[in-house]
Amino acid sequence: SRMPRVVSAPSTGWSIPASILVMSAITLVYTWHGGLKAVVWVDVVQLVVYLAGGIAALMIAIELAGGAEHVFAAAAAANKLRVIVPGIDFTATYTLLGGLIGGAMLSAASHGTDHLIVQRLLASRGLRDARVALVGSGVVVIAQFALFLLIGTTLWAAGLAPDSVPADQIFSRFVVQHLPAGLAGLVIAAILAAAMSTQSSAINALASSVTHDLYASWTGRRDPVHLLRIGRLWTLVWGVLITGVALLFQTVAGGGQTPVV
Repeated sequence: SRMPRVVSAPSTGWSIPASILVMSAITLVYTWHGGLKAVVWVDVVQLVVYLAGGIAALMIAIELAGGAEHVFAAAAAANKLRVIVPGIDFTATYTLLGGLIGGAMLSAASHGTDHLIVQRLLASRGLRDARVALVGSGVVVIAQFALFLLIGTTLWAAGLAPDSVPADQIFSRFVVQHLPAGLAGLVIAAILAAAMSTQSSAINALASSVTHDLYASWTGRRDPVHLLRIGRLWTLVWGVLITGVALLFQTVAGGGQTPVV
C-alpha cells in the first residue's frame, strides 16, 4: 500500500536504505569526476532548486492555512514568533545569550577550521572574495533558516503538524499529500539536493584532507597527476564509508524511527 512507503521514506516512496544508496551513488559519481569545482557548481544549482521549492511550498501552505494573516495571528497567539529570548536562563533551550555564545563557537568551528567550509574559502580568487563569501554565507543561512522555520509555522497553523507524526516527516508528508504533482517533484528534488550537497562537500573535504595534509606530507609526493589519482581513490573510499555509516545508523536506530539525520 502507499502509506507504508510514505512512512518509510516520505520524499521518494522508496525504503530509506534504497534512498541512501541511490543518492550516495549519484553524489559519489560527480564528486569523484569533478572534485571541488563540480561540488561548488552543482551546489549552486541545488541551492536554486532548494530555495525555489521552499518558496513554492510556503505559498501553498499559506493558502491551505487560510492566508498569511491567519498564520501570523495563530502563531503569535501561540508564542511561535518570538525571535529573541533575553535574560539568563540555564534551563531554557534557546536564549539570546546561548545563541550568541553557542552560535559564535559553532561558526568559529565550522567556518574557521572545518575543511568542509575552508576548502571553499581556499578556492576563492583572493582574500577579499573569501571574506565576502564568509560573511555572505551568514546572511544567506539566516534567510534560509527563516524561510523553512516559517514553512514549519505555516504547516502548524494549517493543522498539518499533528503530534502523532514524527517531526522529521511533517514536511515530507505535506509534499506528498498536498502539493500538485509537478510542484511536488520540484520540492522532492530540493530535498534530495540538500542532502546530496552536504554529502558531496563532506566527501571532497575528507578526500582532500587525507591526500594533501596526510599523504603528501608523509610521502613527500607533490606531483599533481599522482595526487589527483590518490584524491580520487580517497573520494571513493570516503563515499563508501559514509554510505556504510548511514546504513548502519538506519539499522541501529530502529528502521522507521530513524531521525532525519
